[in-house]
Amino acid sequence: MDTNSHDNASIGALCELMVLDHRYDKNGQAIVIPKVESLGDSKEKFAEYALVFRRIFSAKHELKETKVDINSRPILRVLSEIVKYYPSHPEKFDETLVVTSPFQILYHNWPQLIKYRDSTEDDEEKMHLNFLLDFMDHELGEDNKKAKRLVETGHISFSLLWSIFVPGELILDQEERGIYRLWRLVNTIYGEDDDGRYFSIGVTGTDYDGKISGRVKEWMRVDEDKVGKGAIITKLKLHPLRFVANQEKIIDKMTKRGQKFLALRGIFVRRYEGQLKMLRRPPMDFFSPKSSDYNGIFTSYNIQGRIIIDTSTFMEENGYYDPLLFDLEEEDTKEPEENSFKPPGHVVMAWKNIDPALCPPYVHGFCPSVKQWCRFYIDRISEAQWDKDCFEDLILPDAPKHVIRSLVTAHNYPDNGARDQQELKGKGLVVLLHGTPGTGKTLTAETVAEYTERALVVVSSGELGTTVSEIDINLSTFLQYASMWKAIVLIDEADVFLEARMTEVSNRLEQNSLVAVFLRHLEYFQGIVFLTSNRGRNFDPAIKSRIHLFLQFDPPTSKTRQTLWRLRLSKIDPEECDFDMEEALELVKDVDMNGRVISNAVNTMHTLAREEKVKMSLDHFKTFLQVWDCFEQVEQEAEGKGSIRKGGKEMRKDTIDEVCAHCGSHRMNSLIPGMLVRQGSLM
Repeated sequence: MDTNSHDNASIGALCELMVLDHRYDKNGQAIVIPKVESLGDSKEKFAEYALVFRRIFSAKHELKETKVDINSRPILRVLSEIVKYYPSHPEKFDETLVVTSPFQILYHNWPQLIKYRDSTEDDEEKMHLNFLLDFMDHELGEDNKKAKRLVETGHISFSLLWSIFVPGELILDQEERGIYRLWRLVNTIYGEDDDGRYFSIGVTGTDYDGKISGRVKEWMRVDEDKVGKGAIITKLKLHPLRFVANQEKIIDKMTKRGQKFLALRGIFVRRYEGQLKMLRRPPMDFFSPKSSDYNGIFTSYNIQGRIIIDTSTFMEENGYYDPLLFDLEEEDTKEPEENSFKPPGHVVMAWKNIDPALCPPYVHGFCPSVKQWCRFYIDRISEAQWDKDCFEDLILPDAPKHVIRSLVTAHNYPDNGARDQQELKGKGLVVLLHGTPGTGKTLTAETVAEYTERALVVVSSGELGTTVSEIDINLSTFLQYASMWKAIVLIDEADVFLEARMTEVSNRLEQNSLVAVFLRHLEYFQGIVFLTSNRGRNFDPAIKSRIHLFLQFDPPTSKTRQTLWRLRLSKIDPEECDFDMEEALELVKDVDMNGRVISNAVNTMHTLAREEKVKMSLDHFKTFLQVWDCFEQVEQEAEGKGSIRKGGKEMRKDTIDEVCAHCGSHRMNSLIPGMLVRQGSLM
């Protein structure tokens, strides 16, 4: 209806309710049927009515929704004063306000409307407010009573969820068991899709996309089957903070965690202990009709060790999780798009007034131990503790130890990272470590990383791929990461990259290409890289010319083994030991094994003692020696049954069973597998 014929003073002046039925006639044309209710039977224009109540019907004459137009200037003035935050409606109520059922803005401000009505001395305001409150009681009275009864018992129904979610309030979101996040509520919408009815909750928080910090907008949902006719409010994944005890304590905790989140914007090496979320990609033969399923899922994994925090690179490599930026002026009430709930689509807005309490409980980065992109929970992150005396535990002659320490200390990482590799030719430091397994090659790289306070990223030649093109791509990506992180690189079992090229042999073309690819990447890598080799034969001349230091690792002598035993045993808490060090060393002095097996043996004996709830004693050493003797006795017999070898390598289960049968001990049965399987580095 045209309201331009009315002056401002007459709009909404009639304290009456006009009811308009929006229906379809027999010809399918939309029509409006006016009805006057409540305080009179006026035939004035619709705009003159304080409230215009609209009932919208479908073509099948089914009621779709109801709306109310608030034209009353006194009511609009009051709403302007009492409504502090309601993003789904204008900040200033200077024009007709259209509210859709269940009339949330009126319901959520019901107590304030009553309080204002009781305190105002303006008769017109009082009359119009009484009229509005009568309308609210007629339309919302039953819902209000039901909601109050449920809330008093700590419950709420699906149909009344809207009543407890008030825009502007803080919302508590349980991300994981014991992991919570705060959001600020913007608005709520009911909806329905193939999965059924749901309650959509629009919230804002604080986030970081690797470049800027800002406000993130997310839509999340509560499915009807999770609530039904009644659910405990605080058991819902998302619920208003006001229903939780110790609200101030929670806000303070979230604020401190958020400050830590904001301090971790950049690249950092930290220690992590506990459960993380590892991003797993589907296999190549995976098929799903949903495109979002190809973006991977986060699976739980427990670690103790170093991590690399790098949100920027995570977002670059996993674009699906990269927040989309939009202008602050964009409408806050935009409804969620289809499939935006798996995972929740979110956008970040540049925001100067960052609220740390609304930051997420996690950061993103790379976990070297599992070689995967991960989500790290902030409460499980701590400062990395570096051992500057670690070179003292490295069993090397003084001369090479001094050289390698000097080289890594003097090495400078270019400030411009991995982006200008063409200008960084020959700026890296390449160290080749050659020797049999278990002689300390990996430990040397670990020691350098510890001494330089840098992350260690490890990859074996087999993990880079099986074709030249695949290896080229993976090696490029791997070294680019290492350059950005200024990490120490260890390429294990690098023999396949080191062998001399043979142009006269046609079947060596792929091998020649592999060496050429490796040379190119090695040439432009500006960090510190360690290469390990077990074979050490026929190195390519071009490879040798790019190696700055070559270290030979021989099998440990009897004296070296004694030193390794002493170092490894000294790492165990004295409170967990019940043996004399010299007596223990005397027992094992003639046992021929490499450093890795010594480390594994100590780990296994220590674990066995813990499981028995006793201190580690000489009895554990004697059991170990008895098992080792049995192992060597059946070694020759086992050669035809599987790959049994000294030095801590694998042996088949039938061989293990035979060793245990020889020794006749359940205790030995539990000892052998751990003794022969690698459990970590030497130290």
